[in-house]
Amino acid sequence: MEYLRQCQTRVPGQYILESCLHSEMPEAWLFGIDTAVQSVEGGVADSAARLKMRHVLLAYISNRITSFATLPSYLSSKIATALAAIVKLDFPDYWPTAFCDLSSILSSEVEKEILLRFFAYLNDTIAHSELSNGWTPEERERGQSVKDAMKEEAIPTFLSLISTTITASPRLTETALFALKGFIEWIDISLVMEPNMLSLLFSICHARDADAAIASTGCLQEVITKKMHHNKKIAILSTLSLPSKLPFSEDARTQSLASIFCYGLIELVQSFEKALSCEAEKEYADSCFSMMEAYAARCMQYIGDDRMDVMAFGVEAIAYFVSKTKMMMGDERQDIVWTRVQAITTTCLARMVAPEGFTFDDEEEDEERFSSIRKELMAVLGNIGRLIPDYTKEQMLSLMKEFLQEGSSMLQLEAALYVCYHAGEIFRSEVEDLSGGFFHDCMVLIFKQAATYTASPTISMYFECVARYGTFFAYDLSSLPVLLGQFFSPYGMYHSEKKVRERVTYLFTRITKVKPICEGLTHYLRDITSHLMPVIDGDKKGDRLASKLSDQTKQSLFDAFSTIAVASLLRTHESGLSVDNVTGLVVSIIRTIASALEAPADTCEPWMLSGLLSSLCGVSRPFDRLVSSGNWRDIEDARSTIASSFYSTYPVVLSILSTYASSLNGDVDREAVQSKVIMGQDCG
Repeated sequence: MEYLRQCQTRVPGQYILESCLHSEMPEAWLFGIDTAVQSVEGGVADSAARLKMRHVLLAYISNRITSFATLPSYLSSKIATALAAIVKLDFPDYWPTAFCDLSSILSSEVEKEILLRFFAYLNDTIAHSELSNGWTPEERERGQSVKDAMKEEAIPTFLSLISTTITASPRLTETALFALKGFIEWIDISLVMEPNMLSLLFSICHARDADAAIASTGCLQEVITKKMHHNKKIAILSTLSLPSKLPFSEDARTQSLASIFCYGLIELVQSFEKALSCEAEKEYADSCFSMMEAYAARCMQYIGDDRMDVMAFGVEAIAYFVSKTKMMMGDERQDIVWTRVQAITTTCLARMVAPEGFTFDDEEEDEERFSSIRKELMAVLGNIGRLIPDYTKEQMLSLMKEFLQEGSSMLQLEAALYVCYHAGEIFRSEVEDLSGGFFHDCMVLIFKQAATYTASPTISMYFECVARYGTFFAYDLSSLPVLLGQFFSPYGMYHSEKKVRERVTYLFTRITKVKPICEGLTHYLRDITSHLMPVIDGDKKGDRLASKLSDQTKQSLFDAFSTIAVASLLRTHESGLSVDNVTGLVVSIIRTIASALEAPADTCEPWMLSGLLSSLCGVSRPFDRLVSSGNWRDIEDARSTIASSFYSTYPVVLSILSTYASSLNGDVDREAVQSKVIMGQDCG
């Protein structure tokens, strides 16, 4: 072999090929054929050299290949590549009978595999030459002439070969179908629609060999996606009658079947849209519409399949179908369309339940794909919701009633909560007023079953719903104590999983920004304080929450606490707190902020300092308004106590401002800062 490699640059390729094919070593055969291909494709071999190579290759096939019971695929591929490289240059000028010669010489089953691979390779490199951006204009012109000649010479030979080898053996069948699939894109469709060829393809679709069946459906899919006039497409799909000839199956071929029906439905919808625009094509439109019904029914079945690839095909087709529903609303079709859309609504909602075994905790590919597919399903429901909103909401509510009850599985509970949450994106205009209506009814259902949400996915989704539809509790303030208990529970902010407790804590801060809820929470300020002050103070003694939240989450939590505390100051008389209670609370908040501000510089980031200073000013503002109103008894004592607390924070605040200002080469007017703090103005 080493000697051959040394000769490769000095000896013509046809002689190296001949020498290697006389060897007994397979690696020598491969080396010789590779050398020949490089010589031909590199333009080194002239027509005489290519003629010599052709004779050597065909002699090798006749004398040596027949001794193989089955030919190694790598060897058949190499030989086919070499023959195709020669034909690309020699046909039709130097080898006009190439296709007939090869089909007559390569007659045994082993040899026919070479011929099939030859056709497949030639198709990839010649018929699709327009895809080869690296080709020169001359190469493109020559490739087109070969392609035109192939239509006359190669295609009849190839199709004859297909019909004789397509059922010979599983391996030969797959090779033949793979080659056929590549040709369908550009040959005359009538050649494939010939009755005997269709009969062969359908028979293989039902064969026991799943791989061959998949290859056959791939050929049929090429037929239905082939570019042609829409009327011709409708006629071909009618002739194929795929729903009746390709029954639903649940084996390895299901994915390929889902693919062909998915693209079939999309092609039908597109053809229907074009036929509908012309009154003279009404017959085609009617035929197309009836086929669409059958294809849509099959695609809906695939949505219910637990295999992600199969499910995805069904969802893609149905999503496209629904997006074009308005176009189908002719007088004579309206009832049929409504019935189909209603069935799609039910199917999509049922598919919201994840397949068995899903936990939503693992970052597995299937779980990620299901999440993506479910978003597409919600988009479908969004389109339907805009068409028939009342029916869509009715079905959503029905699903929640079915799943939100004791005994339901975690996956069913999660699906119901998921639908509730994402319904807000479909019916946005109804989210603001939850005094009644669809979302009010949804929240009644999910709040009632809150005790059943013990798994992480359901806990997270429940609190997401609470945050999105928080105004529901503004109309039912009696539920706030229960809601607070849910937040401050092992299934909420004290959850064992970090990502759950962080998210729930953040969602708690969001609902405190809803003014009616914030005012309602002031009645439970002492309970809230007992949970949150240890967190804000950073007191880890006996407190599980303080040590389990990130600094950023603690800051958000403190902002929420400040919001509630300020609200309580503004409605002191209603809350029933005495002046001393409120004064003590304000002092506690101020001291807590000062304590947080005194944290080491490496743990107190600028964004946290900014938030804390804003909170400090925020506490002083409402208090200043209250004491100025003269509604409190013992105003002077309260003012004096709180003022002294503010004053104690000055050194800390000024130190921080000086540090950051000096880093910006700025100066700080200490008296001006003191004045602003006293008046409750922003120090930032």
